[in-house]
Amino acid sequence: MFTGETNQVSLMQCLIYKEMARAGLIHCPGANEPDLTKCFFCLIELEGWEPDHDPWLEHSKRAGDSCGFLSLSKSFDDLTVEEYYELEMERVRIFLSKTGQSVINAYEKEVAATTQRLVGHFVNKYQYAPEPDPATPAATENDMPTTT
Repeated sequence: MFTGETNQVSLMQCLIYKEMARAGLIHCPGANEPDLTKCFFCLIELEGWEPDHDPWLEHSKRAGDSCGFLSLSKSFDDLTVEEYYELEMERVRIFLSKTGQSVINAYEKEVAATTQRLVGHFVNKYQYAPEPDPATPAATENDMPTTT
């Protein structure tokens, strides 16, 4: 039996976590995001939880129609093997797509940083100046500001 303030808080946290789980959300806090949750299915992250927030409603507002877990027409426990398999295949597709995009973004940032370092190296070591961009017209004497 729960008695005392500490146990009341524990009971409330337990009820909140149950509601989060029913909405497909997993609590995954970080140092800067103590209330961060993530949907196990669509991988959307939600934070900034208030006591009056309904996890299902908040999840559906942010995910829209893109979360297969929210669009289930029956309880997760009542799925047939075929329905579960289809749902799992969709979840894996979403995971791979988001993970792949994350890897591509990290790669593009690294390429840009490496390019900048290489150009800087050649400019410093060989006094190399990159060719001007042909899309940018060069300034002419007529374009220069005049002083009176």
